[in-house]
Amino acid sequence: MYDLEKEIGNWLTQLRKNPGFEDGDIVEIEDHIRDNIEYELGKGRTPEEALRNAISSFGSQEVMSDEMIKSRTASMKKPRKHQFEPIETNSMNPITQQAVMMLNYLKVAIRNFNRNRLYSSINVFGLALGMALCLTISFWVQRELSYDNFHKKADRIYRLERTLFRDNAFSRWPITSYLYRDGLIDDFPEIENATRIWRRGFVVKDKSNNTHRQELYAADNSIFKIFDFKLDEGNPESALADPLTIVLTRERAKLYFGTDDVIGSHLQLEWQGKWTDFKITGLLEEVPQHSHIHFNMLVSMSSYPDTRFENWRSNYLYTYVLARENTIRSDLETKLRKFVKSRLEVHYGDLTGPDTDIHDVLKLVLFPITDIHLDPSPNYEIEAGGNRSSVFIFVSIALSILAIACLNFINLSTARANHRALEVGLRKTFGANRRLLRSQFIMESILLAVAAYFIAILMVFFLVPTYNKVFGDEMTLDSIMQLDHLIVFLIIAIAVGFVSGIYPAFFLTRFKPIQVLQKKFYQGSKRSAFRRNLVVIQFIISIILIIGVLTVSKQMQFIGNTPLGFDKENMVLIEARGEQIPKGYAAFRNELLQNPQIASVSGSYDVPGDRFFSNTYFSTIDDTEGIMMQYMTVGYDFIENYNINLIAGRSFSRDLSTDTAGVIILNEAAVKRIGWNEDEAINRKLSAFRDELKIVGVVTDFNFKSVHTEIEPLVLILYPEGLNRISVRVQSGETESVLEFIRQTWDKVYPGEQLAYGFLDDRISQHYQSEKKMQSLFVVFSSLSIFVACLGLFGLAAFIAETRLNEIAIRKVLGASPFSAIMLLSKDVIKWMIIANILAIPIGWLVMNEWLRNFVYRVEIGWVVFLVTFLITMIIALTTFSLQAIRAAYANPVDSIAYQ
Repeated sequence: MYDLEKEIGNWLTQLRKNPGFEDGDIVEIEDHIRDNIEYELGKGRTPEEALRNAISSFGSQEVMSDEMIKSRTASMKKPRKHQFEPIETNSMNPITQQAVMMLNYLKVAIRNFNRNRLYSSINVFGLALGMALCLTISFWVQRELSYDNFHKKADRIYRLERTLFRDNAFSRWPITSYLYRDGLIDDFPEIENATRIWRRGFVVKDKSNNTHRQELYAADNSIFKIFDFKLDEGNPESALADPLTIVLTRERAKLYFGTDDVIGSHLQLEWQGKWTDFKITGLLEEVPQHSHIHFNMLVSMSSYPDTRFENWRSNYLYTYVLARENTIRSDLETKLRKFVKSRLEVHYGDLTGPDTDIHDVLKLVLFPITDIHLDPSPNYEIEAGGNRSSVFIFVSIALSILAIACLNFINLSTARANHRALEVGLRKTFGANRRLLRSQFIMESILLAVAAYFIAILMVFFLVPTYNKVFGDEMTLDSIMQLDHLIVFLIIAIAVGFVSGIYPAFFLTRFKPIQVLQKKFYQGSKRSAFRRNLVVIQFIISIILIIGVLTVSKQMQFIGNTPLGFDKENMVLIEARGEQIPKGYAAFRNELLQNPQIASVSGSYDVPGDRFFSNTYFSTIDDTEGIMMQYMTVGYDFIENYNINLIAGRSFSRDLSTDTAGVIILNEAAVKRIGWNEDEAINRKLSAFRDELKIVGVVTDFNFKSVHTEIEPLVLILYPEGLNRISVRVQSGETESVLEFIRQTWDKVYPGEQLAYGFLDDRISQHYQSEKKMQSLFVVFSSLSIFVACLGLFGLAAFIAETRLNEIAIRKVLGASPFSAIMLLSKDVIKWMIIANILAIPIGWLVMNEWLRNFVYRVEIGWVVFLVTFLITMIIALTTFSLQAIRAAYANPVDSIAYQ
């Protein structure tokens, strides 16, 4: 049987014996003859015929040797007699011809990859990693941008919101009164339907008579007609139409009943002071993750008597409207002015006056449901939302990583192209035309880029589970492997490959063979400048990311160390919702205080770190207009338990008969807002809730909300019966034993009641989850982007070191030290990094200064951040570059000069 590989080897062995051929010539000739063999085989030749025809196209070895010697010693006067004729493929079927050519390009690309494994691996891996990271980030960004798009009518669904202009400032309120829905449907034919959603908390009793504290929403049955929240079982037309009906997820059904076969069954809720049966009329599907609202139970809004909702200014629920098709949002908002005038003005008389119209202080707006997640309201948002600036930042990071990877690929491809000049010269010497050479270079580059694309997809399969595990997210491979994304990235890969192949395709192929073989072709300072600029751009991007990482870390450290005005450490919060808890609170508190590891206990309805706080108008005796202020209802010992500093007056006391419901304490901001000083406020009264409230003390301002917002005027109202949370301060250390004691005491005082607790510092940290996650992502993706940039720098360093081996060798022969050789190679990198820092630092400052505007209390970026960034980039760049520079500096100069 004819052994083609053996025969090729025999022929090459004969070439090596001929002194006219150098080792590099033999390698290129082998590539060329294998290309010709592929063409011949594609035409249907046998292996023996293919080899014979390919060899004959070169002419005899003697002629080939003479031509090679002539090309190195003299200018070529005229074309050779034995000119290689391109293989004719016109006789082939066009599809077959293209397939043969693609197969040939692929085999040539594989051979070149094997010959330059280091550079090729760096090139392909760097591009693959960049695309994989960009893909992963882009999926996260797409999910953030796709919130609530799963609703088929999303483009017509709006949340009704109020904007108030008071005290020279606008405030946005997404909550409205119960009465809005029916009024809107009655007054505006443009509104097809509307629904209300009210956050509620109930105590639920399971089949074993154990109680659970359950967050749920009351909703109108129209929720299923507006939104695409679906029922697995039950009729969405009537599931919540009747009073005392409820729908829940299968997970909740199994928790309370042990089975999901519950349609028609009854679930007991503590309702208005007594246990009440609610009929289960449906099983909910799980709410999609990319919804701005999540729930696992809904109770019918009609369960509440209408007599409870008679006040247009009692705003506590969310109203959503479905506009009819072709309704223009701005036109409908303009018509809402009539609603404000006719329905609301009479109830907001204290906001208007002779010179003030209701429209100057109150406006109704229709907020698109698809914008709620990224533009959440700062007040009473239904759930913690995202951040549009974070999306912008991560889009920038994704594009930056992709840009670095693409620039690396282009940079290394063009840098290594000069080393293929001999291949081009030999092929042209043997007759290859320029068009075929250009096609080959471009297709090789594209094939490498496409290979990187498929490797990137494989990387995503490993990155996504890791991402979910580290960041507690729930991205799925099914949701992210979408065809449109994959096609976009494939086009990017092809484009990058094409751009990378342009340089060798059009620059190297324009030289005459004699110029290349005599190494007189122009490698060019312009090409070096091009590569230098690419490196500078890469590190500009990396420097901006490093500035971002340091700034976010500095701000988060500032938040963690900022005094909040109260002690959040070692505080256990126990959920105390339900009618039975207040009745046993005194006994429970006394039992807990018997343990020396428990320092203090207090009960309250509100605690610092809550997402929602109530507000109302407080007015002095001689002021009828009033001032809108936040308020917290608290019990005795609250001030002492939270270590809030009292600066005037006294705290609440159970020992004083006058300290009953309605006694209040103000914070400094409230006193200043009224226009008093601390001492003036003591024993004065404020009017609210149709009652007079006596001021007994003033406390320092404390951050009862997050540091995103400025400390607002706050009123602490004594209301011992309003028990919703029990705050237990424990001694540091031995936490588990204290928690076990609390469990035992709870079971003793409240048998059958499920204990639910958490820690205050965890609750407060939830306010900054978005920033913490962004910080972690920043660190991870910035580090990876710098790694990708360093891959390119490492490859470029190897190329530069290789091209200057002769110069370094001569310097060493003349007495230069290895250190001077290292500095010779590294000085350009130092210059590049200085330029990159000068250009990147102003951009980084502008970007991160804009991000810091999200915080009322924020750090200054400061010169230290920029100095540290400069040092980090210099160390990274020099370390990466020095790995190759040291190897070149300590190489034997004799070997280098002999090779040259």
